Amino acid sequence: MTAVSEEIVDVSIPVLVDPDTGERYLGDKERLIFCVDTADIRALDDRQDSTPINMDRDLSSDGELLTYYLFIQVYDYFAEKGWWGPDGQRTPCMLQFDISGENRGNASYGEFQDGFHIFSFSIDDGAGQSLQVIAHEFTHGVSSTNHIGQYENETGALDEALSDLIGNTVEADIRQWSPSENPWLNGFRRAHKYQHALYAWDEFYTPFTDHPDDWNDEGNVHDNSHLISILAWRMYEIGMTPRDVFDFWFTFDLTLTPKTDFAETAMKAAWCAEIAGLSEYAPAIQQAVEDLKLDDNSLPEYLKDHQGMIVYENPLDEVNVKAGFFDPLHDEEFATWPAAGTNKVAAVFGEGTCWVVFVQTSEEDNLVVWNSAEKTWESADPERLTEIVENCDSDYYIEIFSGGTITELGE
Repeated sequence: MTAVSEEIVDVSIPVLVDPDTGERYLGDKERLIFCVDTADIRALDDRQDSTPINMDRDLSSDGELLTYYLFIQVYDYFAEKGWWGPDGQRTPCMLQFDISGENRGNASYGEFQDGFHIFSFSIDDGAGQSLQVIAHEFTHGVSSTNHIGQYENETGALDEALSDLIGNTVEADIRQWSPSENPWLNGFRRAHKYQHALYAWDEFYTPFTDHPDDWNDEGNVHDNSHLISILAWRMYEIGMTPRDVFDFWFTFDLTLTPKTDFAETAMKAAWCAEIAGLSEYAPAIQQAVEDLKLDDNSLPEYLKDHQGMIVYENPLDEVNVKAGFFDPLHDEEFATWPAAGTNKVAAVFGEGTCWVVFVQTSEEDNLVVWNSAEKTWESADPERLTEIVENCDSDYYIEIFSGGTITELGE
């Protein structure tokens, strides 16, 4: 088979054979994996357009075969640990392949429905032909089985992080990557370049919110997940192999509760190392947890020398807001929101950066902008904000000239 990366892959796959006609279908009787083409991979409640894939007439490309082959590799990797299928109980899996081309780059776990764990993949692109992506979605199934938790804030971030890092360890182990060859890990070595926080209340960190929704990615579950991924990077740094890292996080996944957060992660980390048979790494893992400040997400009283913090009360009182900080000098925007249980907005930035501060409700034309010259909030609209940013209007700059400072904006 020829992968989208142009790599040539030799595949050997099980198939289902109709005893009456001899026709072959893409599926595995032993693992209970069944493959279908579907016109709309999101139509999980109406599968009238979904059809089993007849290998002799329905294959549209090598994409279906490659995704199916890689899914079996992931399935078997977990099975070696005694965990058969997403729920560990050999429950059937249905792989839905998008043949419309409308969902390129998409992969998802569709939860347990009608007796199947549902997985959906676009074919002929990186999503369906990546071991890491397939293992990521498979791990969502494992985590969903272990804890029926809220997909929001730190619990949702843990869900995403577990899928990210377990997906990575599966691919790294199967492909025998060294840490230096691992592209996913190398991204976390340069966390700030990719706008990832290195610890709680570092730059790019967003707090726990009382109002998780689509507007704020359910409390920033994807970006805040990087804090846990950085913990996995630290594990590689202290000499743990991909299989060691997998064993630790798989053990951790089995200890999840519906409301596990970063503080509970900090409490459980060393204990999970012990029960995973990795006690020699427990002290270093605990130190990494402390460095990441997972056990305390309260506003810091002190900052590092090269950082400054901007803090203010939400000027729109009880209105749910998203707060934006736009840096016209570097054309960067950072969004956050009031921390849970407070009406206070805070964000950390690098020393010497100039920011325009604005607050936005879910109605995008409802904005207020901080006028630093007048020390007051002003009503605005998107056009006015664009004008302020493009003209680099200094009346709206907030400047952090010396590190370690906390700048509080008045009423």
